[in-house]
Amino acid sequence: MRGALLALPFVAVLLAGCGGGNAGGPESVAGCLREHGATVKETKVTPTFLATGIEHAQVVTFKGQNALLLYAKNGILANQALGELKQLVAELGGTASTGDLPVRRSRNVLVSWLEDAPPGGDELIDGCL
Repeated sequence: MRGALLALPFVAVLLAGCGGGNAGGPESVAGCLREHGATVKETKVTPTFLATGIEHAQVVTFKGQNALLLYAKNGILANQALGELKQLVAELGGTASTGDLPVRRSRNVLVSWLEDAPPGGDELIDGCL
């Protein structure tokens, strides 16, 4: 019993770090991105994304390319949202669709470039998250 009690703080630290993201949240990430030359626009979260656990959305423009950042409450919800979005794409695309999305997860944020990511784009976003 004592061993379990001693392990509890360790488990709490691990869970707190799961998908922790930037301590300052989307506003802090936006500030960091702007400091490095990106523009950031807040955008409304659609009901479809809200239903998947997404709470906040931003459009980032860096070197002429646009990325969509979708913030989930935590890493677990980000994984669930990513899975649900892939399933939705597969359903809408019919049997020919693989459900592949140009989306990746970084902490509790789903990142999707609308075109190919510009050089340094992913590194910038990951560094600010």
